[in-house]
Amino acid sequence: MRIRLTAAERERLAAMGERDLTMLHFTYGMWIRNAWLWTNPTLVAACGTDDPDDASAVLIRELWRRVTASVGDADELASSADA
Repeated sequence: MRIRLTAAERERLAAMGERDLTMLHFTYGMWIRNAWLWTNPTLVAACGTDDPDDASAVLIRELWRRVTASVGDADELASSADA
Protein backbone atom coordinates (compact mmCIF):
# COMPACT_ATOMS: atom_id res chain seq x y z
CA MET A 1 0.00 0.00 0.00
CA ARG A 2 1.48 3.31 -1.08
CA ILE A 3 0.25 6.83 -0.61
CA ARG A 4 1.90 9.44 -2.77
CA LEU A 5 2.10 12.80 -1.06
CA THR A 6 3.31 16.01 -2.62
CA ALA A 7 6.22 17.78 -0.96
CA ALA A 8 3.76 20.32 0.49
CA GLU A 9 1.57 17.54 1.92
CA ARG A 10 4.61 15.84 3.49
CA GLU A 11 5.75 19.13 5.03
CA ARG A 12 2.25 19.86 6.37
CA LEU A 13 1.95 16.38 7.86
CA ALA A 14 5.44 16.49 9.36
CA ALA A 15 4.66 19.85 10.98
CA MET A 16 1.65 18.40 12.79
CA GLY A 17 1.90 17.11 16.32
CA GLU A 18 0.66 13.58 17.00
CA ARG A 19 -2.35 14.97 18.89
CA ASP A 20 -3.34 16.97 15.81
CA LEU A 21 -3.71 13.88 13.64
CA THR A 22 -7.37 13.53 14.64
CA MET A 23 -8.04 16.58 12.44
CA LEU A 24 -7.35 14.31 9.45
CA HIS A 25 -10.26 11.96 10.25
CA PHE A 26 -12.61 13.52 7.68
CA THR A 27 -9.96 14.09 4.97
CA TYR A 28 -7.15 11.53 4.72
CA GLY A 29 -9.04 9.20 7.04
CA MET A 30 -12.15 9.20 4.89
CA TRP A 31 -10.09 8.64 1.77
CA ILE A 32 -8.27 5.68 3.39
CA ARG A 33 -11.54 4.17 4.62
CA ASN A 34 -13.25 4.53 1.25
CA ALA A 35 -10.26 3.38 -0.82
CA TRP A 36 -9.12 0.43 1.29
CA LEU A 37 -10.84 -0.30 4.56
CA TRP A 38 -14.58 -0.69 3.97
CA THR A 39 -13.95 -3.60 1.59
CA ASN A 40 -10.84 -5.08 3.22
CA PRO A 41 -11.50 -6.51 6.69
CA THR A 42 -8.08 -8.22 6.59
CA LEU A 43 -6.34 -4.84 6.46
CA VAL A 44 -8.60 -3.51 9.21
CA ALA A 45 -7.70 -6.51 11.39
CA ALA A 46 -4.00 -6.01 10.62
CA CYS A 47 -4.37 -2.59 12.25
CA GLY A 48 -5.41 -4.34 15.47
CA THR A 49 -9.10 -3.46 15.33
CA ASP A 50 -12.37 -4.43 13.72
CA ASP A 51 -13.45 -0.82 13.10
CA PRO A 52 -12.44 0.97 9.87
CA ASP A 53 -12.50 4.34 11.66
CA ASP A 54 -9.95 3.13 14.19
CA ALA A 55 -7.90 1.42 11.48
CA SER A 56 -7.67 4.66 9.48
CA ALA A 57 -6.32 6.40 12.59
CA VAL A 58 -3.68 3.66 12.94
CA LEU A 59 -2.66 4.08 9.29
CA ILE A 60 -2.54 7.89 9.53
CA ARG A 61 -0.38 7.68 12.65
CA GLU A 62 2.03 5.29 10.90
CA LEU A 63 2.16 7.54 7.83
CA TRP A 64 2.90 10.51 10.11
CA ARG A 65 5.68 8.56 11.86
CA ARG A 66 7.30 7.65 8.55
CA VAL A 67 7.02 11.17 7.18
CA THR A 68 8.43 12.78 10.32
CA ALA A 69 11.27 10.22 10.39
CA SER A 70 12.14 10.91 6.75
CA VAL A 71 12.06 14.68 7.34
CA GLY A 72 14.38 14.19 10.31
CA ASP A 73 16.72 12.08 8.17
CA ALA A 74 16.74 14.76 5.47
CA ASP A 75 17.48 17.48 8.04
CA GLU A 76 20.30 15.37 9.44
CA LEU A 77 21.78 14.86 5.96
CA ALA A 78 21.57 18.60 5.24
CA SER A 79 23.28 19.44 8.55
CA SER A 80 26.11 16.98 7.92
CA ALA A 81 26.56 18.34 4.37
CA ASP A 82 26.92 21.87 5.77
CA ALA A 83 29.65 20.77 8.21
